[in-house]
Amino acid sequence: MMRALDARVVNATANLLGENSTLFWFVHTYWEDTADPRTKGYTLVDISNVTISLVMIVYTLLVWVIIPRYMRKREPYNLKNAIIFYDFFMVRTSIVFVMLPFVQMHYQLSFLG
Repeated sequence: MMRALDARVVNATANLLGENSTLFWFVHTYWEDTADPRTKGYTLVDISNVTISLVMIVYTLLVWVIIPRYMRKREPYNLKNAIIFYDFFMVRTSIVFVMLPFVQMHYQLSFLG
């Protein structure tokens, strides 16, 4: 689906700017020619920067316009339990990542004798 959207956006940009224009070359062709071949097929990496710009514009509209209008006459969501669970999970994960090197070092030293 993203490929089809990207192709439509690129075609619309080519029609708007002209395929031989410097701006179209920089906006589309330059990014394709210099792209890292290892990222071919990644969802939001292997598309044109015009499509990424559209995604960013839609996100900005959602955050600054659409969602505030939607929530204007509504009560705030009660997220207390979700936040407590998230905080507990993050503290637990942080402890694991801090302790992991010490545990690995202990096992390596115990194998050395």
